[in-house]
Amino acid sequence: MTAEEFNDANERHVIVRIHQRAMGVKSGVPIEADFWMVHTMRDAKMLRTDICGNEAQALKAVGVAQ
Repeated sequence: MTAEEFNDANERHVIVRIHQRAMGVKSGVPIEADFWMVHTMRDAKMLRTDICGNEAQALKAVGVAQ
């Protein structure tokens, strides 16, 4: 997994786009996917992390219209 993009969505939330690469153990088939982690912060500490399947879901989770 590689964090590829960081977005300070607002004063309490950071959205991070993650790109993941893997390979099927038995099949050897390569797999690639992006997902978005929404980190909820308070006093410079992470309180919660939610995982979203696309950017629109992540923006909706923090109340930012796209």
